[in-house]
Amino acid sequence: MTQSSQRLSFFEKAGYSLGDAAANVVFFSMILFQLNFYTDTLGISAAVAGALLLVGRLWDAFFDPMMGVMADRRKQFSGASPGAPDRA
Repeated sequence: MTQSSQRLSFFEKAGYSLGDAAANVVFFSMILFQLNFYTDTLGISAAVAGALLLVGRLWDAFFDPMMGVMADRRKQFSGASPGAPDRA
């Protein structure tokens, strides 16, 4: 099985990047509103609110790669690997 080594053009890379940038703008705005909610509504200090968000990020930094490895090693019910193309 050979894989082609075609490179993505600049416009393809830019297109994917712009889509991801839009998602990150929405995500970042939600984080800012969450910090306002923690400090203004719940009344906790900014340091504690930041620590709460940091714990979630550290959790993700540890478990996301582990879950990715588990998903990559998992066999589908058909016996094919998850990245294999579907058979017609």
